[in-house]
Order: sequence, then structure tokens, then C-alpha cells
Amino acid sequence: MSNPSQVNLNPKEMNFKGSRFSIAAFLLLIIPLMMGCESPGSVGEGLGPDGSSVSSEEFSVENISSIDANTFSGRLSNSALGYVEDPVYGTLNAVAVLKPSISRADVDTLAEGDTMTLRLVFNSPVYGEEMSVSDFEIYEVAEPWRGNEIRYNQEAAIDFASQVADFQVAEDDTVEVELSSEWVDKFSTYFNSTDANRDSVYVNEFHGLAIVPAETNSKVRFLRHTPQDEDEDPDVTEFRAYSTELNDEDEEVEIVNPISLRDWGSYSVRTDEQEHNSGYVLHNIDQLMELNLDLPTEDLQAENIINASLVFSIDRSEEQMFSNIVRPEVETIRAHSFSSTPSDLISEIFISSPRFGADLNEDEDIFKVDVTQYVLNAAYGDADEGPLYFSVQTVNGIFYSVKLHDDTAPQGKQPRLIITSVE
Repeated sequence: MSNPSQVNLNPKEMNFKGSRFSIAAFLLLIIPLMMGCESPGSVGEGLGPDGSSVSSEEFSVENISSIDANTFSGRLSNSALGYVEDPVYGTLNAVAVLKPSISRADVDTLAEGDTMTLRLVFNSPVYGEEMSVSDFEIYEVAEPWRGNEIRYNQEAAIDFASQVADFQVAEDDTVEVELSSEWVDKFSTYFNSTDANRDSVYVNEFHGLAIVPAETNSKVRFLRHTPQDEDEDPDVTEFRAYSTELNDEDEEVEIVNPISLRDWGSYSVRTDEQEHNSGYVLHNIDQLMELNLDLPTEDLQAENIINASLVFSIDRSEEQMFSNIVRPEVETIRAHSFSSTPSDLISEIFISSPRFGADLNEDEDIFKVDVTQYVLNAAYGDADEGPLYFSVQTVNGIFYSVKLHDDTAPQGKQPRLIITSVE
């Protein structure tokens, strides 16, 4: 039997603090014992290959709380764009903001009469009603912004007096929208400038575009900023400039010049989320779960622990009541821990590798997180282990949500810690 997956383990945080020499023997013993098991979900008693007795004990896990924590939403590999009213996880309104580059590597100059478009490339996940048609309007942004400073649940500053375009999206993978000539002329002024302070003036004065969804929409899409495949599918969201020139036969030929993004992000706000009478809800963009394990350390010190796993069962009952809403599937759960609580917890989680993690066990619809090192440290170590902060999936611009059962769930679905020992 193999251990549940551990993703992106942080070596600095995995240093063992125990002092008992016999632990090394237990860890060496775990390999043949694990190979003799049938599945990562197996618990109970048995004999190891050398005749050792293996037993498992189950502990309830109740000291769990939710934490509202808005993570970053700019300069990610995706930008959310759309509007959906999800009866389970609330209304999501996502305004994408984009700013074109003025690098001369893209194109030398923009001539009078050149036109520009915004080419939107969407990644495959959809949140909401897949077959619905969405309406959008594009406006100028009213204030300066930096993608690496935007967080979820912040409102975008939009100049609704300066509309640049409007368009619709159905099931398209790519949509190209022509931008108003007034906006193109304004952008060209900065692009063609030869002033020494050209870049700084552009940063401070030209604020880019906001793509605003209509509240009649019923889904969120995700703009792609990282190529799906460098060779077969390299397309990403970009601006394009179109000009004409004469070929050798004096015929006008249209020239397409891609203009990359200088900055991007999503102002995404969640409202009207229902009160959940049970369970723990995790959103990768704005809600974590804090777990404080109250371990019987004195009792554990008398055990030869070879494995400890936290088990969380998924509660899909509310999602199944609204099957018309498609949601990106949560496939992993992650846990961070810190020797002392960071002043900005979500920032530290954003930049740090998780200490523990697990993939979804699809057969049992559970996450089984191997926390053996954590329990050994707590039982035998000379330093206190802090809380475990759980988050789902990763922060990549796509919305992920999941509901886990709590201690009011039926037996076998409640959060639990399974400790396996050998005698």
C-alpha cells in the first residue's frame, strides 16, 4: 500500500524533531508493511511480514474552523471573467482587467488608420451553465492598478463613461473583439511617444481595459495567459494591431501584429453565499480551514507509530441539488503549517509550498492526508506543532470550491485521524 500523495513538500518544514532512536526502526519497518496492504483506505489489524502486530486507532477531529482569507488574483495563469449566481457557493462577479504592452518588440509604431482588437483565449473549465450565452462590455479602467497587488473580493474602478466595445460569448474557445477608434488613438499616443519618460507616463496615466459581465449572465469563463502547449496550442490572450501595406504587385495586404499584455488580473467578488448548516466549505480564492489537532501525546509516546492520516469526506448533497451549475472539480487538498502564525497568513500560503497534501480518492470520495511526520513531531518532538491550514487545489485564477463533512455527518464520513502502530 502506498501513502496518500504528498504534493510540493517543503524540506525546510519537514525536518524531524523527535529524539527517540527507535523511531528509525519503525520507519524502516513501514515499507514492507505498506507493501502488504491492499488500498490506502485500509484500516484495522493484521500481521506484518515479520509477524509484527499492526493495529489502527481512529480519533475524532473536531477543532476545525473556517478562515476568510482573500488571496491574490492578478498575474496568474488565468483571469476569471463572468457572472454566475450559484445557490450553493454564492454569486460570483468577475471583471477582468488587461493592459497592453508598449514594447517595440511587438511592433515599431501604430500608424493612423491602424485598427486594434482584443483576442480573448479561454481555458476549458467553465463555472456555471455551460451552454448559456454571456454578454460583456469593455470600458476603460478609472485608476492605476498592479496585477500583483489585486486580491479577490476587491471592486474594480471602472470608467463607465468610456465604453470601448461590447461582445457576446457562447461556447467559443476564442473571441476577437474590435476596439473603438477613439481608444486606439489614445493608446497610439503613448505607444508612439519618443519621450524619455515614456514608460513611467504610460504606467501612471494609461490604465488599460476592464471587461465587465452583464448580470443576466450565468457562467464564469477563464482567460488563458499561459500556453496550453508551446508547440500545439501556444495561444494566449493578447491585443492585436492591424495595418495594411503594399506587396510586390502593389496590392494591399493586411498585416497582423500581436501586442502582448503588460499586466492583467481579475477583480472577482463573491456575495450572497448561503449559510451552511453543517460541514466546512473551502474556496481556493478566499476561504481556508484551520485545524488544531488535540493529540493524546502521552498515550502516543507508548505507541510505535508508523502512519497517521487525516481523512475528510466530501459532501456533494447541495451541489447535486443544482446540477445545472457546472463547477471546476477539486482534485487536491493541501496543508500548510508555520512555527508561528504569519502576520499575513494568506500571503505566506501563496508563496510557500504546502507541507502535506493529498489527491482525491475518487472511489471513496475522500481526501486522505498523510500527516505522520506531524504526529511524530507532536508526540516525540521538543517543539510545538502549530495549526494546519488547509486549502484546495491551487491559486491559478480558476475558481474551486468544495464542502467537507463535519462531526455531525453519519459515522464513517466525519473528519477523523487514523493512527497505525506496530508492536
